[in-house]
Amino acid sequence: MSEDDVLAAAEGLDDELSNVTRLLVLSALYIVGPMYEGDLARLLGVSWGKLSTHLRRLEEAGYIRRRRVIGEDRPRVLVRVTELGVARLLRHLEAASRLREAASRKAHRRP
Repeated sequence: MSEDDVLAAAEGLDDELSNVTRLLVLSALYIVGPMYEGDLARLLGVSWGKLSTHLRRLEEAGYIRRRRVIGEDRPRVLVRVTELGVARLLRHLEAASRLREAASRKAHRRP
């Protein structure tokens, strides 16, 4: 595999989603659907502070939207993935899959 092959396989990797926590946030929202911030933090096993930092980056990139919802006991923040977020997530995962396949082919050719 040449350097050009590696670069071609990596086409579509997203800088924002190269962070594992942001990738997991977007993946969870895509798979599960809209979630409250607290529920998302519990699902991913991260602190609210860490989650908040990543949510802010994803929101600034246009990948998610947050909306304050007035609940019975307190206001909560509902997070959902945007169409742009879905498109970028799927593109990123496709590029990662191409890299994995290329690495697998290389590993099978080794003596």
